[in-house]
Amino acid sequence: MSDGRGSCRKYPAGTSCGTSVCNLNRASGRVCSGAGACLDDAAGVECAPYACANGSCKAACEGDADCVATHRCAVGRCVAKEGAACDGNHTVASPEGIVEDCGLYRCEGATCKTGCTRIDDCTSPAVCSFDHRCVLGEDLSPGEAGCSVGARTRVPWGALVLACVALGARRRRARGDAL
Repeated sequence: MSDGRGSCRKYPAGTSCGTSVCNLNRASGRVCSGAGACLDDAAGVECAPYACANGSCKAACEGDADCVATHRCAVGRCVAKEGAACDGNHTVASPEGIVEDCGLYRCEGATCKTGCTRIDDCTSPAVCSFDHRCVLGEDLSPGEAGCSVGARTRVPWGALVLACVALGARRRRARGDAL
């Protein structure tokens, strides 16, 4: 928020510099003009492509909620959803030319995936963890991987051979009694 005493020259249009409100994504009341002045602006300043919050237009975004519905957040800027497209399997290119890297997630349609249900939702060499995150194999904790092999068990061969010998001797004795 600007202090209302000339500090508007540091802030973009729509920044609150006094009592202001958001109405239909417009910052109205005491807002910076964008030319350095703090004005009473009943009509307000349109905040698009950013959202209006607490009487002021957002100047950057951290997530899609910081943008109007027709835009999404990409690398700190609100960019149009329409016309955006995957550029390869893990980047999204906006109509404005901003390229967003999806990290370990694949690009689908015109957005980066934010979770996974199968390995195909992740870029190689990442895998999908049990809590639906794409992670590198070395980042998995023990027992977290979808495919794991149990410990090898040893077969007690000596006991098995001894049991077979005892069973054979018992059968022979049973046959001998029958004769």
